[in-house]
Amino acid sequence: MGLSAARFRIAGLSVEVQAPEPVIAGLRKDFAAFATGSSADWVIEASVVAGEPPAGPRTLPEIEPSPEGVVLRGDCYSAQVHTAHRRASVKQCAERFPIEAVLKVLLARELSADGGLLVHGVGIAKRERAALFLGPSGAGKSTLGRLCASAGLTVLSDELVAVRPEAEEYLLEGTPWYLGLPRRCRLQSVGLLAWSDRHRLEAVSPTDLFRDLSANTLIGDPTASGRARLFRAASDLLNRVPSVRLHFAKETSVAEVIGSALEPR
Repeated sequence: MGLSAARFRIAGLSVEVQAPEPVIAGLRKDFAAFATGSSADWVIEASVVAGEPPAGPRTLPEIEPSPEGVVLRGDCYSAQVHTAHRRASVKQCAERFPIEAVLKVLLARELSADGGLLVHGVGIAKRERAALFLGPSGAGKSTLGRLCASAGLTVLSDELVAVRPEAEEYLLEGTPWYLGLPRRCRLQSVGLLAWSDRHRLEAVSPTDLFRDLSANTLIGDPTASGRARLFRAASDLLNRVPSVRLHFAKETSVAEVIGSALEPR
């Protein structure tokens, strides 16, 4: 089966995906806002092997260091990332999930090299300023994103958000997962989510947030030095950006609380 190609630029990661058309068609549609005609820094080549995609929820792959870079192993696929050649080869069954898993790992590695993080969270923006709220599945990220979008705020992403230091500030940038825009804003706060019967935003100690931030950051380099970079990046972020906790109910009026906090002081 011949390969088709599509190029995307996601939070600074420029990549060309080469895969059979049935596999790449969904990416081309859902990642349309991130499509680019520019040359790519990375190439992901996918070949289809026999097998059926597993049923049920999917998880990110096991990641192991290798002499060439890293090896990824998941349900119905494996991948080798060749760091020096900036290429990744994927052997997979006929689905798009393995390619997306490799994309996420590459993006996490690229961000880490610049002192940034790829965080499991929702990014909410008002004009050029944004807040990041993090948490595992069920914490309320997607619900908060829908409520804020309905009230006129911008959702940069409601699954994975890129954080990158720049000069004296941090930038928050959207990704395609799952509701996302190729837009970057100045990061004003990092927070936890808590269900409540009324909305309120409170300051918390950075130490209260550090464990959750680390646990909700995707690691692309599983070596000791890679984990040390993640630790430093998370510490630097929380030392420079205010830590908060948002208590909220399932009402669009929560957008007023977030929007007010994002107004210039």
